[in-house]
Amino acid sequence: SAATRGQARDIYIETKADLDQVYLQQQIHYSVKLYLARDLQRGSLAAPKLQGADIRQIGKDKEYNEIANGQRYRVIERRFAIIPQTSGTFTIEGPLFDGEVIERNSQSFGFFNQTKTISRVGPSIDIEVLPIPAAYPYHWLPSEYVEVHEEWQGTNNEYRVGEPITRTVTLTALGVVEEQLPAM
Repeated sequence: SAATRGQARDIYIETKADLDQVYLQQQIHYSVKLYLARDLQRGSLAAPKLQGADIRQIGKDKEYNEIANGQRYRVIERRFAIIPQTSGTFTIEGPLFDGEVIERNSQSFGFFNQTKTISRVGPSIDIEVLPIPAAYPYHWLPSEYVEVHEEWQGTNNEYRVGEPITRTVTLTALGVVEEQLPAM
C-alpha cells in the first residue's frame, strides 16, 4: 500500500563501492548511508559481507542532515575497506540495520511513546576480482601509490670504520593493510 511504501522510505540504506572490478587484494572503498526520517530509539548497523574478503571499518561514523526527494533525513555514514582474498565474481551483500523507531500516534503522549521494531537491508553490489597476472615477477602490492624513502643518520657523507651508522627506510603505500607490505 501507499502507507507501507511511504513508511519504508522513512528509513532506507544506500550502498556504494568505488570499483566494481579489482585485482586480488586490491582495496575497495565501500560506503553505507543510513537515511532516517523518524526518531530512532536504538539500532545497530552490521558490516557488509563478502565471502573470502577482509572487511574493516575506516574511521568513525559521520552524522549529518540531508534533504532527499523533498524529505529531511538524518544520515549516518559508515565507510569500509574491503580486500578480496580470492578471485572470481562475487556479490557484496548489503549491510543489515536492525532498530527501534518511536511510533507517533494520537494515543501516545509524553514519555510513554511506543516503539516499533524495523529491519532494512542495503542493496547488494556485484564485483569481479581478477587474479594476480601470471607473469608478474615482483612482490604483489596492489596500491595506487607506492614510495620508498631512505634517510641516513648524520649530516655529512663521511663514515668511519667501526662507528655505527643508522639507515632508515620508509615504505609508504596507499590502499593496503600492513600485512600486505613486503618485509624489508
